[in-house]
Amino acid sequence: MSLTAAQVVALFETRYDYQSARTMLKVVAEDAGLPSADGPFDGAQLDALAVALESRNDRAEAVVAGLAEAAAAAGKGAGSKASDKTPPAKTKPKAEPEDKAQPEAKAQPEANASSDAKPAADEKSKG
Repeated sequence: MSLTAAQVVALFETRYDYQSARTMLKVVAEDAGLPSADGPFDGAQLDALAVALESRNDRAEAVVAGLAEAAAAAGKGAGSKASDKTPPAKTKPKAEPEDKAQPEAKAQPEANASSDAKPAADEKSKG
């Protein structure tokens, strides 16, 4: 089973507007090393599109999931590269910034307090 360019554009339109969907398909097809964005796309090409789009980090998870699902249905199988990468990428970045943000928040009030004290001391010695 393969998808036509119109079917792939419909997937892209879940994230992008009319013109952007068509432009992004051309850009992502080029990134994936496909000969053309005109379709039809087989399972391996759909998987390559999904991986290329996912590497752009363009908040297109729904499109990537749709492409990976279509690639699996087209015979690529459940071992699709994009479907394997998607779950870990969603969980790891969310956990790390939260842990790092908390210590920084504690350090900032102390820095502000000490920086407020220094100008006051400087003003007294100048005045």
